[in-house]
Amino acid sequence: MTDERDLIEYDEPRVLSEAFPDRSAADPCACTVSTCGVVLPADQMTVIKRHHARFAKGYLWAYCPDHFARTQV
Repeated sequence: MTDERDLIEYDEPRVLSEAFPDRSAADPCACTVSTCGVVLPADQMTVIKRHHARFAKGYLWAYCPDHFARTQV
């Protein structure tokens, strides 16, 4: 089984449903925004792989449009 983190590059914002097509049909709980906990459809979320000291392969952060815009300032 492939780890999702192997499928995208570090610090490259991607639409969640495009990066992981199986998420669009998956359980909505799998599409929870990391920053605020809101559940959104995968096509409305942005996912970014960030470096993380505890995870050798990085950590995936899912952002709603509002929180993603704040990270781009």
